[in-house]
Amino acid sequence: MFENIYDFGANRGQNLRYFLNYTKKVIAVEPIPDLFEEISNVFKEEIISKKINALNLAIVTNEQIKTTKFYINEEKNWESTLLKNNSYNEIEVPAATPKQIFDIYGYPDLLKIDVENFDIEVLKFLKSKKIVPKYLIFEVQNPETLEFVLSNFEYKYYNIVLGHRVSVDYGDKLLENHSSGPIFTDLKFKWVSKKIIYFYFKICNYGWIDVHCTDQMINNEKSIGITQTIYYLFKDKIYRIFNPYINRVKGKFRL
Repeated sequence: MFENIYDFGANRGQNLRYFLNYTKKVIAVEPIPDLFEEISNVFKEEIISKKINALNLAIVTNEQIKTTKFYINEEKNWESTLLKNNSYNEIEVPAATPKQIFDIYGYPDLLKIDVENFDIEVLKFLKSKKIVPKYLIFEVQNPETLEFVLSNFEYKYYNIVLGHRVSVDYGDKLLENHSSGPIFTDLKFKWVSKKIIYFYFKICNYGWIDVHCTDQMINNEKSIGITQTIYYLFKDKIYRIFNPYINRVKGKFRL
């Protein structure tokens, strides 16, 4: 059980009900006004009862910034970003740093970061402020993000969630589509060392993959071991390589 869970990049709140199984309080941060409004409506009772604090904010790393430009992908809102993109719709949103939020709502027990290619900047900010959550989740879109955390944070145990496999791997957890997946003892794979996580990424590369970090020994009895995980990752990699071609052939036959 966690004292609090922070969801930086809550989107439509796909993980919020699940998170409430593990904590007394969730702080959901979402910069896109329409998605924030959806969270406010769907979780109205939880917000009134203070189980959820919903914040319409963008996460920034400059404490002087109070508002910031944000770029919305209207077709795939989960790809919206703080990084300038002329193909996206530009809006102005309120902004705050992680520390400013933590000063109000409490030091982070579990922190999930999914802020679309800005994760590494948030992680650098945490490092500069010596903020080390008990349990950290971050998205690994590139090797630099993974390398920064493994070189600068001294967590002992690591795990991964493949975003594109959440509905397949964790259908029994009642997680919504496009959720970031489960946590703690619900994870499919065994918790491993830093060295093994490096090796996993040599197989699966980068993209929509979340890394979970903690110092707490977690015994998830139903998890699969390292050898099975390696086989699983190789199989998934082959599937992702050939599946577009298979779908293309199927499409031609349908025509």
